[in-house]
Amino acid sequence: MRRLLTLLSPWPLPRAAALGWIALLVLIAGCSTLKFGYGQLPRLAAWQMDSYLDLDRAQSRQLDAALAELHAWHRREELPRVRAVLVRADTLWGESDGGRGVTAEELNSIERDAIAALNRLLVRAEPLAQPLLASLRPAQWEHLRAKQRKRLDEWLEEEGDPEERGDRFIDNLERWLGSLERPLRQMARAEAARWPVQDREALRQTWEARQQRLVEALRAVAQGQREQGLASLAALASEPVDPALSAAMRASVLRVLNATTPAQRAQARERWAGWREDLRQLESVQTAQAAQAAP
Repeated sequence: MRRLLTLLSPWPLPRAAALGWIALLVLIAGCSTLKFGYGQLPRLAAWQMDSYLDLDRAQSRQLDAALAELHAWHRREELPRVRAVLVRADTLWGESDGGRGVTAEELNSIERDAIAALNRLLVRAEPLAQPLLASLRPAQWEHLRAKQRKRLDEWLEEEGDPEERGDRFIDNLERWLGSLERPLRQMARAEAARWPVQDREALRQTWEARQQRLVEALRAVAQGQREQGLASLAALASEPVDPALSAAMRASVLRVLNATTPAQRAQARERWAGWREDLRQLESVQTAQAAQAAP
C-alpha cells in the first residue's frame, strides 16, 4: 500500500496512471478486506509522506487534516467510479466459458479512465497540499531528494534482477486474478524475461530526471503556481517512463489475460465480486453518514 505515493520513486508498471483508482484496488487487495484497507489509507499515506518529508508535529497535524478531507472526498465522489470499473472488467472476457478475448482498446480505455481519475485527484489535492508544501524548510526539500535517491538505488538493485522482474509481474497479476495456474505463471515469467529493459545507468538517468521534475512541480505548487504545478504533475502521471517497455508490458498483460482458463477467469470474477460488495458497503456507509449530517 505504500506504493500509492510512488510518484516520489520508481514504479514498475507501464504507466504512472496506475496510481489512480484502479491501482487502489490492486494495492489494498492484500488487506483482509478492501473495506479495511481503504479505511487505513489516510494513516498509511501520512506515514509514507512523513518518511519522504520529515515533517514536524505541526506539519503532521496539517497533513492528517488534509488527508482526512481528501479521503472523504474520494469516498464520496470516486468510489462509485471504482465500482463501475470492476463491472466493466467483469465483462472483458464475455459470458461464455471460452470467452471472447480482451482487446488492446479495452485495456487502453480503462487506462484512460485511470488517468482521468488521477487528474481529478490531483486537482482536488492541490489546494489541500499547497499550505503544507509552502511550509517546508530547505532541509525538508533536501530530505525529499535524499529519500528519492535512496529509493532509486533500492529499485535499481531489484530491477536489474530478471527473476525479481518476473516475480513482481506475477504478484501484480495475482492481485487481480488470484493465484495463477502453473502454465500461466510460467507464461508470465517468460513474458517478463523478454521485456526491453534499459541498462542500469540509462535507467538511473531516466528516473533521476523524472524525480527532479517531480520536485520542481511540487515547488511550483508550494509557490502558488497552481496551473504550472498541476500540469507538470499530470504529465508525470500520464507519460510512459520508457515507451518501449510500456508497450511490451501492456502486450504481455493482454497475452496473459487471453491465455486464462475458464477456472482462472471464474476465480478472478469471484475476487472482483468480493471487491464490488466491499465497495457497495463503503458507499452505503457514506450515504448513511451524509443522511445523518443533513439538516
